[in-house]
Amino acid sequence: AGAEITDVAWNSQVPHILASSAANGTVVVWDLRQRKPWCQLRCESNSSSPVSAMAWNPTQGLHMMTASSDDRSPGLKLWDLRSSTTMPLTTLEGHTGGVLSLDWCPHDDTLMMSCGKDNRTLMWDLYSLQAIAEIPNEDPSGGQQQQQQHQQQQQQQQYQPQQSMDSLMYGGGLGTSQQKRYSVKWSPIRRGVVSTCSFDRKVQIHSVVSLATKCGRPPKWMSPGSGVSCGFGGVVASINASQRYVTIDTIVEQPKLVKASSEFEREFHSSTDCITYCHSMAERANDDYESQVWSFMQIMFEMNAREQLLSYLGFDPEAIHQKAMEYTEDGSTVTEDEEPTPPMSNNAENTVKDALLVGNFEAAVECCIRSGNMADALMLASCGGADLWAKTQAEYFARQGSRRPFLSLVSAVVQNQLSELVSSSDPSKWKETLAVLSTYGKSDEFPALCAELGDRLEEAGDFANASLCYMCALNLGKAVKYWKVTLEDANRRFGGMDLLSLQDFVEKVTVFMQALDPSVEVDDEVSELFAEYAKVLANQGLLVEAAKYLKGNTQECMELRDRIYRSRMGQFCTDLIASNPEFPYNYINVGVSRDLYGITVKQSISQTQPEVMQAQMAQPFCEMQQQQQQQQGQINLEDLTLEELHEMIQMEGLTQEQQMQIQAQMQLLVDGEDDERPEEHFLTIALNGTILGATEMVTGFPPSGLLMTSAFDSVHEDDLLGMHAIKTHFWERDQPDVEVYLRRRTIEGDWIWLVAKVVSYIDSPVPGIIVHEAVVKNENVAVIVSRITRIASLLLQAVESSLFGSEVGNNTGGDSVDASQDEAVEIQAMLLNAAENLGIDLSNSDNPLRELMEAAANGDSMWGGDVLISRGGTGEGRARDGKKSMDIVDHLKSGAA
Repeated sequence: AGAEITDVAWNSQVPHILASSAANGTVVVWDLRQRKPWCQLRCESNSSSPVSAMAWNPTQGLHMMTASSDDRSPGLKLWDLRSSTTMPLTTLEGHTGGVLSLDWCPHDDTLMMSCGKDNRTLMWDLYSLQAIAEIPNEDPSGGQQQQQQHQQQQQQQQYQPQQSMDSLMYGGGLGTSQQKRYSVKWSPIRRGVVSTCSFDRKVQIHSVVSLATKCGRPPKWMSPGSGVSCGFGGVVASINASQRYVTIDTIVEQPKLVKASSEFEREFHSSTDCITYCHSMAERANDDYESQVWSFMQIMFEMNAREQLLSYLGFDPEAIHQKAMEYTEDGSTVTEDEEPTPPMSNNAENTVKDALLVGNFEAAVECCIRSGNMADALMLASCGGADLWAKTQAEYFARQGSRRPFLSLVSAVVQNQLSELVSSSDPSKWKETLAVLSTYGKSDEFPALCAELGDRLEEAGDFANASLCYMCALNLGKAVKYWKVTLEDANRRFGGMDLLSLQDFVEKVTVFMQALDPSVEVDDEVSELFAEYAKVLANQGLLVEAAKYLKGNTQECMELRDRIYRSRMGQFCTDLIASNPEFPYNYINVGVSRDLYGITVKQSISQTQPEVMQAQMAQPFCEMQQQQQQQQGQINLEDLTLEELHEMIQMEGLTQEQQMQIQAQMQLLVDGEDDERPEEHFLTIALNGTILGATEMVTGFPPSGLLMTSAFDSVHEDDLLGMHAIKTHFWERDQPDVEVYLRRRTIEGDWIWLVAKVVSYIDSPVPGIIVHEAVVKNENVAVIVSRITRIASLLLQAVESSLFGSEVGNNTGGDSVDASQDEAVEIQAMLLNAAENLGIDLSNSDNPLRELMEAAANGDSMWGGDVLISRGGTGEGRARDGKKSMDIVDHLKSGAA
């Protein structure tokens, strides 16, 4: 009303928005396109209190800060134009005199500078709403003198209320000091630099970088232009100031290990022929021992393993038989007709004959032994019974063993004393001993005898060959002892963990375990090595491969198993999916905390706090989830809440019968809670549609179950296009009062009509909106408005797609777009397709665009009802008395579409 203009400021986001402040305590926001005020703020209750300065938020076009030069109200007021034009969000108090100038930091919207009549230049932190620093004046004592003078002036002003506006605005009556600052500005280019102007005709430049850090956090201009964050599985997320997206890469630090592991997976795990794989590994081995290990493993998988073992040890039965048949000594041959001359005397022969006549074989055998004829003694003992035969054999071996060493072998075989043979064997001839065990050992005794031979070799210090014997015994625990020793030696030579040697160790153990019973488990030392190997693979991004080697139950194995199961590749880990891994930690109720100025304060547990009640309710359910597989059938579903049942039905491994029982119980709870459901709810939605928060839902779904899901998942497919159009063309363009009608699915599977609009915008943790959705009272209006919105959205989509293609939304200038004949045909085809989707026949229309627009606006012909679309308001329609409420173009402009 003719008040003096004290300041103007362009909006930081919208180029045609300008604000002006006046001496009557008001701020007018102008829309230059409309050439009229958009809104007016009543900043000061007293019209004699001028608004001396104002500033727009550099990142939010709807936030403004104003200041008054009146000494009676020297505060700074923060406004949200979406909330109120008479009540500020908050007031910053720190100046004792009127504020002359303020400026919002263009590089960090949480910092602000102001200067006032109290000769103070303050820096404000908008997080804590406190002044955190002051730029000192050149004269240290000047400030005290100024304050004293200022207090005297305030006392004088009580008697001089009609002083001039110039005195209030531009420092009149400030006293004799000329060092008062009347203007402060941030540098738009140099970060952390502020300029001030004082009445002594000085412009001062200040660096406030150190002052800006007094808020307890670094200013935003110190944030790096690029960043990187390392995640689980070798994933690295990086950002760059020159890019508008996040780059996610998998970093391979050990390419040789990855190559060896991939080859092992490809050649062994993808093939069922272990024999071929072991044979190829034996041929590729770098030393004799490795070749022997893989050859022994190959033999373990053979059908005729013992025969193959004899051949590998150098004892070929066929070759030995042929050699024996062709054996000659001193060039002479022995024919079958030749008989050796009996060495027995006549006396001995008569004694033997007499003993045989009376049937005394024992005496006959004894006579033959005393006469030195052991061959005749053995022959006669075979007819005298088992005891005599055994006694004669023992005597024979005792007399002839020293002269014929091979008889010790015959004695062990005949008398079944292979264990004694092993204990007395020569370690250097372990292959012969192993061949004897392979030839004459019984199936159930062979593993134990091989293990005894391995012990014998270990006692002699031959650990390498001992491990081969343990492999024949299928003794994993003892076989890997030498392998671990060789791995430790390789690590010492390498100066750390030799990953390629670890790869060799894992390969040998993995293949060896294929020949064992599935119930055999590795010891803790081997499981730790496997866990170390799995950890390295996981860090290279090979999560599926890493999951195969988590054999043990150590804490490290359990943690890594759980992390892989919950990772992006968990669904491909067949071993983990078959049986969900046990959660590696115990649930502990730590109470409830509340954030106070960035400090977490521990609160005592109170039964009246809903957060505590929710935590206490969730704790037994978490324990139930852990024990579900062991206690299935023992859980009383009647004791669970609807939220617990909703989370329980999403678990894996439930049978169809269990799912039906849970659904039935959920239906009972829903039927009992229908009357208690609210008529409205609020959803906090990110710009990509992800739900960040929710109140109690009209649809009956638990709010916690909707977090991090899409807000469009439960919307009816016929209403999706309209909702997307409203969100894109209005809500995201600072027009929150535009409403949209939509249907959402309830927990029972039905559809409910809702009217939605935006009530607020958020910036943290990510940019988004808060949407209010309420139950529609008149569904007929909802049906009509939703259909009109969909028609207009299809119209917009068809026309923009045909005219502009991928450049839709970019052509905002004044140049006209001339469509060629082909483009016109394409437009018509798009419109025909859109009309067909809506059930409108435009095949014979001369102007399908006009036809479709008229159909959208004509409620009488299409839907047989009257409709009036309102912008904002209650969201309900009104009768038109049989007349069209508005042209379709006006309807689109009004915001209902």
